Amino acid sequence: MTPDRSRLHNLSKTESNGFKDYAQRWRELAAQVKPPLTKKEMVSMFIETLQSSFYDKVVGSVTSNFADLVMVG
Repeated sequence: MTPDRSRLHNLSKTESNGFKDYAQRWRELAAQVKPPLTKKEMVSMFIETLQSSFYDKVVGSVTSNFADLVMVG
């Protein structure tokens, strides 16, 4: 089943998986969404899925590049 924007938005990082693992899994699902997400949509939606500890860290990052955002996390 192809993921949609709603499913992607409802994903969340669990305590058992690391930030980079979560980001990679999220990005793989995001790549399957039709119609494709723009880079800006991808970054914005990903940030919205983060727990407050990660959210606070990345929200100050001025980037629209997903890979750069993962490096900040």
